[in-house]
Parts: sequence; C-alpha cells; structure tokens
Amino acid sequence: MVNEPIKVLLMKAPLLLAALTLPLSSFAFSDITIRDEMYDSTTYLEAVEVFTGYEDGTFGRDKTINRAEALKTILTAAETEMPETTTERFSDVPADIWFAPYVNYSAGEGIVSGDDTTGLFSPGRNVNKAEFLKMLMLSFEVDPAQYPVITDVIINDVPEGIWFEPYFKFAVKFNILELDDEGNVNPGLELSRGQASEILFSMVRQGKGLKPQVLLNLSELHLLKAVEFMEQDAVSTAQILVDVAGQFSTYGLEMLPENKIVQSADKVIEAMKLLTTTYAMGADGNLQGVIDTSKEAWATADESLQLNPQNKVLTDKIKDIAASIADKARAQQ
Repeated sequence: MVNEPIKVLLMKAPLLLAALTLPLSSFAFSDITIRDEMYDSTTYLEAVEVFTGYEDGTFGRDKTINRAEALKTILTAAETEMPETTTERFSDVPADIWFAPYVNYSAGEGIVSGDDTTGLFSPGRNVNKAEFLKMLMLSFEVDPAQYPVITDVIINDVPEGIWFEPYFKFAVKFNILELDDEGNVNPGLELSRGQASEILFSMVRQGKGLKPQVLLNLSELHLLKAVEFMEQDAVSTAQILVDVAGQFSTYGLEMLPENKIVQSADKVIEAMKLLTTTYAMGADGNLQGVIDTSKEAWATADESLQLNPQNKVLTDKIKDIAASIADKARAQQ
C-alpha cells in the first residue's frame, strides 16, 4: 500500500550484482528508439515480464490496449498472487480463456465490475485512461480518500464529484500523470500500449518501487555496449548509451542511495562520462586535458571496483580504454 507521503517499499533481501541475466535481445523494440521518452518504461517492464513485444520485434507502442490486456499487465506489475481457481463472474468471460483468472479475481476483489446495463465485462473493448487508472489504483491498494493533500489539485477536464476524480487527482499529485498544457488529463482517451506502459512504470516507481537488481542489470547492459562503441571510436553512440545507463542508475540511487553496489554502478557511469569528455578535448587539441581526464576516469573506475569487486570486468575495460587514450595523447605531445 502507498503511504503518506508516498514512498518506496524496499525488499529487505540482500542486493547482489549478478551477471547479466536479463533476456533482452535488443536495447529497444524496433518501434521505440533509445532516445524515445517511453524507452525506460518499455525496457524495464519487458525486463520484469509485465509487457512483451510482438514476434516482429515491435512493442506495438501505438496499438490500443483492451480491458483484459490492461488488467493482466496491472496485476502482474502489482505482483498480485493469483488464486489457483476463480469463480466465473461474467457471461462474456469463458472459464477457459486466458484472461479469465485475472478478470474473475479482480471482480471478486472489487477492482473491476460489469456494465451497469448488460452486466458484461467487455474484455475486448479498448480501455480508456479513467478505467485504467481505477484498476491501477485498486490493484496497488491505493485509497485516494486517505490523501487529503490531493484536494488542492485542479484538473480542468475532470468534473467535481465524478467517480474517477480522486484517482486522477492522486495520480497528478504524486507524479504518476502530468497535466497537458491546458491543464487536462483526457480521462476518456483510449490508451495505447505505449501510454499504458508509461503510466504503469510511474506507478510502480512511486509505489511498490522498481527492482534494484533489474535497474543495475539494465545499467550494466547499456554500459557494456557503450564500451564496445568506445573501443570502435563511435563516441556519440557511446554517449547516448551512457546517458541511458545513467538514468537506470539514477532510479537505483533514488531507492538505495547508501548501497555500495548501487554507488559502484554510479561511479562507473561517471567514469564513462569522463572518457567521452576526453574525445571532445582531443578534438580541441587539449592533449593535457585528455591525459588528466583519462587519469580521472581510470581512478573513478577503480573507486567503483573498490565499492564492488564483482564489477571487475566492466571497470577493467574502462581502465584499459582510459590508459590507451592517455598513452595516445602523450605520444602526440
């Protein structure tokens, strides 16, 4: 449950930086570039198996998401333990269809209900933002009524007293949703998979908390690829990968700022940023700056290693690159 003030609930198990075990075949789906604003959300949610892509390698960012699909992703993200059997609740949800357990469980918990007129769940109907937000809040056990601070939130297109008002006010207050330039949230908007992933990622981040080990793995995965590009002198591409790795590392620091493994990962990011800086210095003819900054990158990578000896493979690669850059600069002096 999200408490006031909203905060992350952390696992008490020891954090271990394991080898790269995430089954990620690429750094982005073919329809989501690494610079896309939804890259973080889709990459993370794939890693924790909340969302999966299509066989053609796309995420389907612009495809609409129906009520059954939305409910499954929400319950999966909330880490809801599903019962082995459920009672059939709706005539349009056959007992043997894949989404029946999610729908039946959610109906029993009051997370979803049928149409007031027909009593049907309508699993194939596109979900709108208001419906999605209600399912999300109830699945994460959030009761907006417990948060009087949300009453000062003003949303132009959410009428006072309407059933979805508290969910949107909570979401805006705690940065799960943003108002558009006109102060609206578009509650009736039919969500795409990409839009749903962004809302869901924000809710997990603000509520249950992102998984530190997954964040560390994602950060390291991008850094290792950045090193490959550095070794090929493809510095601009390496810089992009380092920035993305830094964002995943930042998420980790938000949760565990005192953890040495997380601090080690952040030091690696710092070392890589120093390395990319040396290339700009070299282009400007500042050879002494290249040498000094390479030394700083080497030392920063060593600090990372001292904080987490398991980070040796990556820190050794960075040290090797730093030493090579410094040697080349000395030779040109």
